[in-house]
Amino acid sequence: MTGRRAFENENLALLMLQVLQTTPPSPSTIAPDVPEGLDRAIMKLLNKRREQRFQTGKEVSEALRRELEALEDRKKRETQNRFLPLRVKLALRASAALALTIAACMMIVYGAERRVLQAQVLDSGASLAKFVAVEAALPVLGQNWLPLELFVQDAKARGSFDYLAVTDHGGIVQASTEKGLTGMPFVRPPGQTAISRARGMSISSVTLPGGRSIFLFDTPILFQNTPIGTIHLGVSQAGMQHVLQATLALLAFVGLVTVVAVGSLSYFFGGLMAESIRLLRDSLIAFGDGDFDRRISQKRADELGELFVAFNRMAENTRIRVAAPVHDQASEAEGEVKLPEGAAQATANDGATLLLSA
Repeated sequence: MTGRRAFENENLALLMLQVLQTTPPSPSTIAPDVPEGLDRAIMKLLNKRREQRFQTGKEVSEALRRELEALEDRKKRETQNRFLPLRVKLALRASAALALTIAACMMIVYGAERRVLQAQVLDSGASLAKFVAVEAALPVLGQNWLPLELFVQDAKARGSFDYLAVTDHGGIVQASTEKGLTGMPFVRPPGQTAISRARGMSISSVTLPGGRSIFLFDTPILFQNTPIGTIHLGVSQAGMQHVLQATLALLAFVGLVTVVAVGSLSYFFGGLMAESIRLLRDSLIAFGDGDFDRRISQKRADELGELFVAFNRMAENTRIRVAAPVHDQASEAEGEVKLPEGAAQATANDGATLLLSA
């Protein structure tokens, strides 16, 4: 991994001492590109204590496989996601979840209000169409079209009806709020969508020239239960649409304010949580750098508080173990190398202390 041996010395005796007593530098200090997990695995393989090394080749294989999977996963995540602070993630996720919930609720409320308003408009329009049919029965029966035309023109001037056409028994228009229809066979406006049909009255949604949408009520004019003509009365949908649009805009405003408020609160509380996480991170870094006296004094009654307690417990146990007497590592190392009795100590020309065989 580094292009060099863990132990290098031309003198065999010194080389054996290095193997027994010296901890080599981690590969990452020589080759910074060595992954952290692989770095730990190599140092575990070089550990002086037998019980702290891998015990089988299978353990080595599994450790390397886990590190490879972690590297592949990290590389994939680096290409897909960029680092976002925790508070930003919490705010975005909370706002998105709430926005979707509010949007679904808005659609439900909008649909319910549309059905209620449409039912009210249809009921009032049906009552008005029946009233006009009753009032028009005598003029149509006597074929007295002049009073009927005056009635229709007056209703148009007052804005009482958005659309009205009165036809005789043969389907010829005798009075209408639309110019050019009088005296012509009645032709239904295009874009018709049937809504309901009950007790001789049919209701549909049509679009008039100019883009006006109306509910069209087709009601027979009866005399002694005999049809003598038809009333085609239209009620504009504009009023209902304005109410629905106002309701939708109000719901959207309330939803926007709510999403912003929840996102802001999530951002604030995420910041508080991030402070505790940074405290734990800094403590772990200091502990890893050898500050075994580092403790977290902050108290919390939640999961982060449990992490703080666990860190303090780990640090205390580690400090006790580090402070305990250390046994001769060389005597515990596997493959112990014992020098022959009577070994003499000598000084080489380069000033190094060597152990030479007697």
